[in-house]
Order: sequence, then C-alpha cells, then structure tokens
Amino acid sequence: MTNSREDVVNKIAALPQLVFTSWSELNEVLKSYCSRHKLLFRARDTQTVRKHNSSKEFKIPIEMEYSYKVFRCTHGCHQKSRGAGHCTTPVRFTGCKARFTASVMDVGAEGDKPDCKIILRNWTWTHNHHTNNTIFAGYFGAESIPEDSRVLESVGLLADANAESHYVRDYLSGALERQVTPQQARNIVQRVLKNDSVEEQLTSMLDTLDKHEDHDVLVLRDQNDVTCGVVIQTAVQKIAFKKWGETLCMDWTYGTNNLGFHLVVIDKDFKEWRILEKCFPEATVLLCQFHAMKTWKKIVKTRKYGLNGIQQDEVENAIMKMMYSTTSAAFIRVRDDFENFCNGLCPDICNKPCAEIFMYFQENRENCSDMWSNFGRGNYFTAGNTTTNRIEISSNGFLERRRELTEPLRAYCRTK
Repeated sequence: MTNSREDVVNKIAALPQLVFTSWSELNEVLKSYCSRHKLLFRARDTQTVRKHNSSKEFKIPIEMEYSYKVFRCTHGCHQKSRGAGHCTTPVRFTGCKARFTASVMDVGAEGDKPDCKIILRNWTWTHNHHTNNTIFAGYFGAESIPEDSRVLESVGLLADANAESHYVRDYLSGALERQVTPQQARNIVQRVLKNDSVEEQLTSMLDTLDKHEDHDVLVLRDQNDVTCGVVIQTAVQKIAFKKWGETLCMDWTYGTNNLGFHLVVIDKDFKEWRILEKCFPEATVLLCQFHAMKTWKKIVKTRKYGLNGIQQDEVENAIMKMMYSTTSAAFIRVRDDFENFCNGLCPDICNKPCAEIFMYFQENRENCSDMWSNFGRGNYFTAGNTTTNRIEISSNGFLERRRELTEPLRAYCRTK
C-alpha cells in the first residue's frame, strides 16, 4: 500500500442502515457496503454478552452473543511485527481513522419489555487512502471463505479434474462476485488440497492418471500387502522408449533432469563403464560432457606435457569445438586442425610442438568420440541430459530429505 501513503481525503457515504436486529444482519449489510465502496472493516474490539451481564445492570439476551463491536478500517489496523527481520513487502497500514461502534441498546419505551437493537455510533466515514478494484482484491484471502461454503467443494472438483488455474480463477471471481488474483486462486486450491490426507491425495492423483488414454499405473506391494512402489508410464514415455529403447533409465532415487527423465551418463571410469556394458548390453552409455571438459582443463596444466598458456587455451578450444560438433565432417575438420597445431604447423599461433598431448587424445578420447561429442550423442535420446547425476551429492541430500511420494505425481499433474 505504498501508493496509499500520500495525503488523501476520501469521503465515503455512510452505511445505509444504522439500526439492526442481529449481528448477522449487520454483517450482511456491511459486506454489501464494503463490496460497493471497495472497503474492508474489521472488528478490532468486542465484548461478549456474558461479560457484559456480569458487571452491568442492563441485561442483554444471551442469544445476542456480543454487547458491542468496534469496527475499524483495515488500513487503520496495525499489528506489531513478530519477527526480527527486515520487511521488504509493502504494508497495508496508513493510519486511517475510519471507524464505527455497534452496540446493543434497549430502544423500547421506559417501563415496557426491553427491545434490544444494535445501534451504530461514534462513526467516521472519511478515509485517508485510495479505494479501487486493485486494492480491494488484495483484501481477499483463502481463509476468508467459510469452511462449509459450497465454493470450496466446487474448487475441489475443479482441482480433481486438473482444471487450468485461469479456469479456477474465473469461477472464483464469478462465485464470490469479486476480482480474484492468480495467487489468491492458488492459495484457495492449496487450502482445499490440504484438507485431504496424503493417502487420499495420492489415490486421487493415481485415479486421475489412470483415466488418461494410454497412461499406465503399476502399484507394487510386498507380501504383507504394503505398497512399496508406484510406477507410471505416460503415452509420451511409451513413444520415447519405443523409438529410443536403448536408453538406460534408472529410478527416482538420485534425482532427474528438468524433463523428469532419469538417464545414466558417466564420467570416464573404466570399471563403471565395463559393469554397465555387462549388465545392460543393449544400453547406450554416454560420457559426461561436463567432466570430460573438466578433465582436459586439468590435463593441459600438468607438468608432464609442459604446455604454455597459449597452447593450453588452444587445446581447450579444440576439444570444446570437437565436443559441440554436430556432424562427423565438422568433428574431423577440427580434429585435423588440432593435430596440425600439436605438430607445430601453426606458427602464426604458436610454433612450439606438443605432440604428447595429441597422443594422449588419440589413446584416450578419439576412439570413444561418439560418447562425448554431439555428432555421436545426437543419435540417442537423452532428454537434454548431458552430465552425470552426481550420486554422491544427491545421496547426501537424500539422507536429510523426506520427500513425499505425491510430489513427483503432483508435479506431473500440474503439467496436464
């Protein structure tokens, strides 16, 4: 409400009714009044009938519940911060003096039976802030909807049907007769989902997924009928595995790439390489491009090859170009230029030969170029994963993390 802190004199018409027979009647009139003028009043001070009757001579019927309520404009209500940090978001408080007091009073004639009514007094209807649809929309929150409201039930049905967020927002705006922001709509959906247990949410999501055409859900149970795993396969995954069946996929233990696929990419560990080829003879094993380049950065700096600064840069540049070559011809062209440079045939760059580094390339990298260069990797489905799933890092995080089974399924459902 930073824009509302300027000196504003905003005179609003008074409530159209000043006498009420019940608090519910007052609430209905006040709700309509606030909606019409884009305001929000809060009851900041109240007294129960029981407390009033315990100390006052005038007795109020117990069904009235409250003897009085003091309503203040929400921009005049200030709550002391409960934290020690610096607040970076704008606050609503502007020191607005708009207010009124609603008190239960006997309006009957003297000597007659008491006739209790709620009377408004001590009012001020002038505000010191702007009033518009945008500001009014910010007053509304998920908790302002009653628990037994049919609106929440309808939102639950929309959430079960995986309705798009803008459809939910349009429904809420119409049902509540006010502007609902996207964030408010998400908060309401989250409130509805929290009412269900984790088991109910999981069951609902699995049922929804199973209803989609060509989607399969497999629930794994042990001998005690305890669920120990849930396997899903979407229609898109079926197509991918049909076309690129040689791709090796693992479980969700060590994380995924941004598309949710789990692929095996290794660094040049010969033991790991041989084990994978033996256990998965039909799988295609690719080398991690990140670690391949990282290894070269270390090799060119070793004393064994005695490379100067210019040579180090040229070797790294040549390896980088070969790595990102999209065709075999482009790879061979860069490879030949790299060989000429190492043999000292590029005096305009550096006339000092470095044949040893090219021999290392031939013995350790050239014979497996299709595993680390794009021209070879491009023939295999990798879902954009070019680096290793760093098991040691993921394992450390996994030991401290308690990930709900519903999280990956909920993330999938949000994409539908």
